[in-house]
Amino acid sequence: MKQSVFLLFTCILFSTGLFGQQNTGTKISGKVSVDKNSPARNATVYLLRQQDSATIKIAVPDDNGLFEFENIAPGNYIVNVTHTGYSNYYSDAFSLDEKHNSIAVPGIVLHTAATTLAAITIAAKKPFIERKIDRLVVNVESSIVSTGSTLLEVLERSPGVMVNQESGLNLKGKSGVTVMIDGKPTPLSGADLIIYLKSVPSSSIERIDIITNPSAKYDASGNAGIIDIRFKKDKRQGYNGTFGISYGQGVYAKPSVNISMNIRKKEWNYFMSGAFNAPKNLTDFYINRKFFENGNGNLQSIFDQRSFTRQPQNSYNFRTGVDWYAGSKTVIGVLLNTNFYNSIRDGLSNAVITDEDGLLQFKNITSNYLTDKRSNLLGNINFKHTFDTTGKELNADIDLGRFNARPLQDININTFDDNNAPLDNSKQKSDQ
Repeated sequence: MKQSVFLLFTCILFSTGLFGQQNTGTKISGKVSVDKNSPARNATVYLLRQQDSATIKIAVPDDNGLFEFENIAPGNYIVNVTHTGYSNYYSDAFSLDEKHNSIAVPGIVLHTAATTLAAITIAAKKPFIERKIDRLVVNVESSIVSTGSTLLEVLERSPGVMVNQESGLNLKGKSGVTVMIDGKPTPLSGADLIIYLKSVPSSSIERIDIITNPSAKYDASGNAGIIDIRFKKDKRQGYNGTFGISYGQGVYAKPSVNISMNIRKKEWNYFMSGAFNAPKNLTDFYINRKFFENGNGNLQSIFDQRSFTRQPQNSYNFRTGVDWYAGSKTVIGVLLNTNFYNSIRDGLSNAVITDEDGLLQFKNITSNYLTDKRSNLLGNINFKHTFDTTGKELNADIDLGRFNARPLQDININTFDDNNAPLDNSKQKSDQ
């Protein structure tokens, strides 16, 4: 029996891994209405963490006023709803856990905000989330939520977008999303795309277009959806620039520095931006599983695993280019984008299997050390002409890229029996 339990234990260890899990199956849903029970399709719904009111995710109600948050980590949350012309709404706090993994927020009704007219002031500001006919627009520069964040963190909060740190982005549950930069598909994918998005500060971004049903205008490869990231471009004549420093503190620090410059002289426009990020991430989770015998359903064994991983990172991003406005409808541009990334992932996992009486059967200690160095250099020459009468565009691009990745990983697994005597040792080294 011990041999079969040991084999089962080994399979479980490798299937769970060391570095986090997807929170599948969890869901928070509800309905938003305005006065007289009309669906509030233009409202914005924020999922806030109760502890510090940090924004975890953002949703936009559908035509029936229904909204939904999926794959949310266990914790205590509050729902906040905003709508132009209506008072802000805050729900009571609620808990999401293993026993309550599907929460239905009671019906939300927004009421017209009471105002007293003392003077007339006209001010124009884009909302954070705009619903258009064919897309959702996230106006990054219009929200304080994005201040001090990276582009990846903004996408994690955006409606319908899910981030997988290993494989890339999903949109409305679909993989194979096409990511575009300023209307041009990026050649980055998978881990390289995630690393690039981590290195770009949100202060460099004007807006993000989320297109769930691309029209025939776009390449068929983007039928799972398109995320179009639009960088800021200053249209003012002369010299303009920004410099910013941000610092976040959780368990570990998250410092970043960014700089941008723009020079526009008549038909010429030169732009440059750079950023440095040095966050230190962590993963800390506990797994408890109980296994029962087939047939009689008696408890056979209990699996307990605690894993903790530290992952300091350094990323550098530099982007520069020049546009020549050959005419009012014709633009020729050159763009250079480079990214450097270094990461060290140091993890330790302790796991034990006990029998139905709580007596130790096996114990396992696993260490995992990964160093990851990546660099990307992308060049682009582009041409765009807009036709006056039809509004159609003619685009041409030449792209050249160089990619380099060097992950090195050491895994060391030590297994001990119930007397704490060494039972098995396994080492694995990989050079990708």
